[in-house]
Amino acid sequence: MLVTINNKRVEIKAPSSISDILVHQNYQQLQGIAVAINDMVIPKSQWDDTQIQEEDHILIITATAGG
Repeated sequence: MLVTINNKRVEIKAPSSISDILVHQNYQQLQGIAVAINDMVIPKSQWDDTQIQEEDHILIITATAGG
């Protein structure tokens, strides 16, 4: 199934949860990450249960330290 992750078209297997996507995209450290699907922020507590749908737009944001 095709989705957009951070403005890049990606083919992923169905079914996939947000947690599956993060593993597939090699996000090892899950602290400091926010995920939105179709402009809706998904709480971390729902990442395992939220299923990705065909043509979803996924935004993964990582916090960085510094100033």
